[in-house]
Amino acid sequence: MIPLPWAREGSGFTLLFESIILELAKHMPLSKLAEHVAENDERLMRIITYYTEKSKEKADYSKITKGGIDETSRKKGHNYITTFINFETKKVSSIVE
Repeated sequence: MIPLPWAREGSGFTLLFESIILELAKHMPLSKLAEHVAENDERLMRIITYYTEKSKEKADYSKITKGGIDETSRKKGHNYITTFINFETKKVSSIVE
């Protein structure tokens, strides 16, 4: 196997396809996206997870001076999702499960 300029190593997809998946994932549920592109949702989730983790590595939270935390239950029981919000930019800074 040789590295290809149009594909991420080990992905099995082209970089163009991965970028389309990332954009569509912002606008539709994963199950509908998988159905739309005729691909397994677990493989699509691997793309999303890879780029999410890569983005989180570059994140710099040191300049946040006003923030908030919200916690909600994902399912009945004790599965919680914690959201960190930057009040100055009005954007979510991080979500932790």
